[in-house]
Amino acid sequence: MYRIHLFMFVFTVGLINAMIRPILEHINEYGIIEGLFGGFGISFIVWFALYCSFNLLHQSTSTQINTRDISISLIALLLLCIPSALLSWVTLAIFAGYCSFFATALHTKQRNACLIMMAIALRVPLSDLCLKLSADAFLQFDAIATLAIVKTIDPAITRQGNILIGSSGHELLIMTGCTSFTNISLALLLWFSIVRTHILIWNQNLNFYVLPLCILVMSVNIFRLSMMTLSVDLYYFYHDGLGADITNIAILLIAVLTALTSIHINKASKKRTQYVS
Repeated sequence: MYRIHLFMFVFTVGLINAMIRPILEHINEYGIIEGLFGGFGISFIVWFALYCSFNLLHQSTSTQINTRDISISLIALLLLCIPSALLSWVTLAIFAGYCSFFATALHTKQRNACLIMMAIALRVPLSDLCLKLSADAFLQFDAIATLAIVKTIDPAITRQGNILIGSSGHELLIMTGCTSFTNISLALLLWFSIVRTHILIWNQNLNFYVLPLCILVMSVNIFRLSMMTLSVDLYYFYHDGLGADITNIAILLIAVLTALTSIHINKASKKRTQYVS
């Protein structure tokens, strides 16, 4: 048995255990057809990252499994028998980490596939941990930043904690699902998946794209929150209507363009280096 087949099997079991409950809940609420168009309640960025990981594995050449691979896989599969989505994500992240750093060669598609899978699996537990430890700080920051922007439009708007109050009495409660942190984590996952799909040798300069990506995504989200603060109509437009779709597309484009820019500059830099040498 080849390693890529073992990796695919354990990855698939882990993903099913971690995602089956929210998928079934989404289907029960919206039905299969509508659920399909909604990604079954899971961001299309996550589905795209999964495609990138499995596609890279499919393109990879591999060696035969060894005793250590079998042992680690059996332990992972035993842990995945426990009906816990969080534990499944953590187990999958640890197994993908083993595959990335101990079972694959450097600068290969197989290693990048495992790194993308590790990023997918880590996003949920790390996001939950960060929000539990720092949710109040994230909410307060978004509220203060939103107030600073929206006051240029309506100076009468005030803030109480993470609640923004408009001059007409309209109130916006900023909750954890609306924080910039959630959008940033998805944008980073998309950026990482695209870059890792096209670049085998990681250049440390690629890390410098993380900060501007985060700032741009945060700016879009704060603009959305600002518009939602102004009136009830704008709230529904940017929360459930076309405005929400425009915001999601803007964040998607920012991540994609940042990734393409990263790849282009990295390849251009390598060509210059080869030319000079």
